[in-house]
Parts: sequence; C-alpha cells; structure tokens
Amino acid sequence: MNSNLCHRLSLGVLSALTMIVPLQESHAESEKMVPIFKAVAEMDFAKAETLIELAENGASEEEREVLNRVKGSIANIVRPKRLNFTAQQTDQEATRKFDSAVSFAKQWRSSHDRQYFVAAVKDLQGVLADKPNHFQAMAELAGLLYTDGAFDASLWWSVKALRTADQIYLGTSEGKLWEASQLNTIAWTSVIIGDFSMGEKFGALAVARIPDDSSFHHTLGAALMGKGKLEEALLRFGMAASYAEKKGNTASLAVALGDRGVCYARQSFVQNDSISSACRKSALNDLQRALQLRPNYYASGHWKEALDIVAQRTVGITNRCSIKLVYWTRWGNGEWKQSDVGPNGKGWRHSTSPTITEKFQIKFQPVPGDEAAPEKVYALNSTLLPKDGQEPIEEYHFDDADSYFVANIRDNDTLTIRSGPGERNAAVASLSKGTAGIKITGPSVQNGLDDWTPVKFGDNKGWTRIKFLKLLRVDLFSSD
Repeated sequence: MNSNLCHRLSLGVLSALTMIVPLQESHAESEKMVPIFKAVAEMDFAKAETLIELAENGASEEEREVLNRVKGSIANIVRPKRLNFTAQQTDQEATRKFDSAVSFAKQWRSSHDRQYFVAAVKDLQGVLADKPNHFQAMAELAGLLYTDGAFDASLWWSVKALRTADQIYLGTSEGKLWEASQLNTIAWTSVIIGDFSMGEKFGALAVARIPDDSSFHHTLGAALMGKGKLEEALLRFGMAASYAEKKGNTASLAVALGDRGVCYARQSFVQNDSISSACRKSALNDLQRALQLRPNYYASGHWKEALDIVAQRTVGITNRCSIKLVYWTRWGNGEWKQSDVGPNGKGWRHSTSPTITEKFQIKFQPVPGDEAAPEKVYALNSTLLPKDGQEPIEEYHFDDADSYFVANIRDNDTLTIRSGPGERNAAVASLSKGTAGIKITGPSVQNGLDDWTPVKFGDNKGWTRIKFLKLLRVDLFSSD
C-alpha cells in the first residue's frame, strides 16, 4: 500500500473516531453501547459491526440513532480498506489470467491445438473484463487472432492496444521497444490485408523508433512494394538484409533477400530491355542466396512467381561426337520426349520451371543404330539461369567412350585409307573388316557424293569414308 493511501486512511480513521468519542461519553453507562465502543477503540471494526447488529434488536429510538451514527463512522473507516483490497484482488486476478493466456498462446503457436487457442482467448477476455485498459492483453489477443487468420480483428486490437498504452510505460526503454513492435505489427497486418498506405505509415513510424531492426525495414519494404514504389522498396529490403546479416539472423536474411528478389522481378517489367535483364539477374542472385539459406522456403507463393518470371532450370547437352545422336529426356517421372543433336559440338538446352525439384533424366543407345544394345539412363543435375541469359553452358556432353572400327564391307575386303579426301589421293594403309582403334580427328569433307573423314590409327593418319566406320560406344560425361 503506498504512503498517500495510508495517509488518507489515517485521516479517515481519526475523523471517524473523533465523531464517535462524544457518543461514547454520553452513553458510557449503556450496557449495549459499552462493548461496541470498546471494539471501536481496539480497531476491531468487524466485531463492532456484529455487536451493532445484535444491539439493534430491542433498541430504543435514541439508541438506534446512536447505533446508526456509529455504524456510519465505522463504514467511513472500513470502506476505503475494502475497496483497496478489492482492487488488489482484481489486479492479482488479471495478472494471473494474463500469464495463463500467454502460456496457452505459446502452446497454441507450437502445437496448433485448438483447445489452447480457446483457453488463451477466454483468459484474455477475462483480463479485459476486469481491467478494460490492459493494453498488453489487447496486444496478445491481436497476436492470437493474427495466427488464426483473423487479420481485420487482429488489426483492430493492435491499434486499440497502442492507443490505450500507458504513457509512463511507453517512456521506459521496455515501453519504447513494445511501442515500436506494435507499430510494426500494425504495419505488417495492414500489408497482409492489402492496405499498403496504412502499412507504409505505421512501418515508417516503427523504423523511426528503432532504425536498426531488420524486420521493421522489411515490413516497410513490403508496404512500399505493394504501393509500386519499387526503388524505395529495394532500399528497405537491402537495409533489412544488411542488419540481419550483421546480427547473424539467417532466417531474417533469407526473407529479406527473397523479397528483394521479388521486387527486382517486378521491376524488370517496368524497365527497358537492358535494365530488365539486369533486374532479372539481380532477382535470381537474391533468390538463389535465399534458397541456400532456407532450401524449402520458396515452394509456393510470390517467391515462386518471381522465380518463374526471371529464371529457368536448365541442363546443357553437347555432342562432341562426329555423328548425329538421338536421345530421350524427361523431368522427374514425366513423359519421355525424343531429341536429336548434331555432331561436332552442337548442343541443346533443356529447360523447365525453376521450382521443379525432380532431376532431369536422359536415356540413349550407347551403340547408335543398335537397338538390341541396352539403353543407358542417367539422372542429371540442373542449373538455375536467367531466362534471357546467353551464358555458355555445357554441363554434360556425349563423347566417344572408345573408338571406331571398320564395318560395312565384305569379310574378305579391306578399307583403303588415303592421304587426302578423295579416290585420287594416294593410299597410305589398308584395314581389314573389324579393325578397331580408329579415331576421328576432324570434321568431314564432301568430295563428289561421298563424305570423307580424317582419321588416326596407331601412329598413322589419313582419310576414309565415314560410312565404312562404326562407333564402338557413346557415353555421356560431365563437362566439369
């Protein structure tokens, strides 16, 4: 009990006793009154009130008047004490209910068990019934409603909590932090319901209160992006990422980078071609960093949309063989699709949505033209690339795993290797059917109706027609 209240009670007791003393003197001989005055003198007011009730039975009119006056004086002493005790009880009960609600709210957020949500709301309603201006209970109720998806109701209670907050409390360091957090909560909830102007207003107030908080800058950035103020939003997301990185908060860093990537993606629509290309690259860089920090965070939502705008998941296939190859591809468990790729360094990019997580699969005949040979099947990694990017990519390539051998001639015949591309050039060797270890050393040259190919066999080299050579085996290699 504070000193001012004790002083007021002391004055009240003195005043009431001063009124009783004359009555005591004038009724000192009364059997009914003496015990009452004695109880009052001993400050045992509960006993005095009981004795008054007993004395009222059969009391004369004069005695009844005296008893009423004494009862009134006692009431003036007792009432402030009773009121103060009741107030203390109310405060204690409100505190108990609030602490209980906070505990239930934590259990609700961790388990999403509805019974905890109901219990927490019930306790908070009880707090506000006893203490209508309990602003912290209002803020807690706003948080509960937010997690339950009741964003409009949450916003209403957040604003009410801020307006009801005790000004003395807001002057403390704890109070300033609470106020800034409430401003940010109001701003973020406004963004959620699409009121970006309100989000910008309260977000700016939160940042002004605490300028180095990553989440406050992020909220303001989201509001600015919603209003189409993309340059300002990029600045805020950048500051959010910077503060998060300084404090080692990887979760906040990932979200700030991801949303800055979204902002860059949106900006790519409103710029000229060269700036749009730069924006897409910046968006992809931010989103890739965010993905590294939070691998499963961007499975859906506007991050996925941003990735679809700026990037594609790509696999590069190049053919280093000297013949055209046919192969089949698919993503995950999709349908196989046939493709072919020309010889001598020709290649293809196979692309799909950037958010596809299944691997790229490829299958082909290791001995071209030999359908009886078992197929080779590989699952390949893919790379995220800007959609309009022209970066060279040769992640995988077909190549001769072994060499060519002499084929397509009679068993007793030989293949003549000549010094140049044509029949008129001198013969440098004759190879029998099945001779292997032949390597193609360059592109084919047409002479008349025939294609002539430069070859090497052992320490010798020359030219021959490709139709008399057969590839022993083709395989796929990583280009790393």
